[in-house]
Amino acid sequence: MVLSNLNVSVSGLDDTDTTTKQSTIGRNRTGYASNSYGHNIVNAVSGIETEHTVGSKNEHLYYKVISDGNVYFYDSPEQYLRHRFSKMRYRPRNIYDKMRKDDMLENRRNVLIHWALVDAQGQNITINENDSEKNINKIKNNAFMSPYINMEMTTRWISRRTECISSKVTSTANDNDDE
Repeated sequence: MVLSNLNVSVSGLDDTDTTTKQSTIGRNRTGYASNSYGHNIVNAVSGIETEHTVGSKNEHLYYKVISDGNVYFYDSPEQYLRHRFSKMRYRPRNIYDKMRKDDMLENRRNVLIHWALVDAQGQNITINENDSEKNINKIKNNAFMSPYINMEMTTRWISRRTECISSKVTSTANDNDDE
């Protein structure tokens, strides 16, 4: 059997709704974008549609990322981290790759994702300042870089999410009082 039309509905997803189309995002990973204002928010990882709409105050319940001209909604910054980033080898291919990776390890200003040097088991590696340059390079070349969330950058999202949840609880309590 040959499928000539791949634009058919699969698992209840309507191919005409741009909020449920799967898009390619960084490093050959796929995600579900929620680009249409007024349509239901779709989880970027699972593609599951929520009851909340794009552009509403309920957007604050989700961690929103704009990438490659698309809008993606995650349940949390940690879900975003797991979906978009993975542990990688430190071993650089050239001087520019080394500079980029060193900057990723050292750059701590206003970035959501921080990187740490870890061994194969995921344990943090510490480099002593007394080590020679040759020994430092040997340690780094046998190490991995592991991503983690900079919690300082998520405080604004957490506070907005908390406000949104508390306003929902308050409005629900008021609705129950009216009955």
